[in-house]
Amino acid sequence: MLNDTINILSLESYREQIETIELVKEKNHLVYLIKQKRQNIACPTCGFMESHIHSYMRKKIVHSIHNDMSCHLLITYHRYRCKHCKQVYSEPVML
Repeated sequence: MLNDTINILSLESYREQIETIELVKEKNHLVYLIKQKRQNIACPTCGFMESHIHSYMRKKIVHSIHNDMSCHLLITYHRYRCKHCKQVYSEPVML
């Protein structure tokens, strides 16, 4: 099911970054809730590789018209806190 949804939304190039997709139908539009997989990225300040999840952020993207309804992607991504210098930073957001 996940792979089918990725194909329908034309997100094939982001397949490895997607953890889950959930469809929510609201009044006059569809919302796809997409959760990114946790990425192992270095702190941009000190280069230290160890961090913990500080918080989650969401980015809303207008995707297309789907069956005469507007369609939005709501992408949840991570913000990290470096264990070494305590700097808070975000992972790159797909799209």
